[in-house]
Amino acid sequence: MAQGGGSYEVLQLPGSTVEVCAFGPFARCEGPVLPHVVSILEDAGLRFIDAELSARTFEGLAVYYFGRREPLTVGELLFYWRD
Repeated sequence: MAQGGGSYEVLQLPGSTVEVCAFGPFARCEGPVLPHVVSILEDAGLRFIDAELSARTFEGLAVYYFGRREPLTVGELLFYWRD
């Protein structure tokens, strides 16, 4: 993420990284998912996107992504970075 922009903001926490989507009330963790962090995110009105949901493909929505047009995962759609 040397340059460019993305659809999310990154928050560094001890032991984990939280990504908060700019499109809506969504957040996910990169690294260990700390239960108290998830509770704080949900109390703040964010929907926590776990690894299982993040990996699901959104069928029928072909999006141009790094030179290809194909359905993407929920994680790719919500947490997109371009350099």
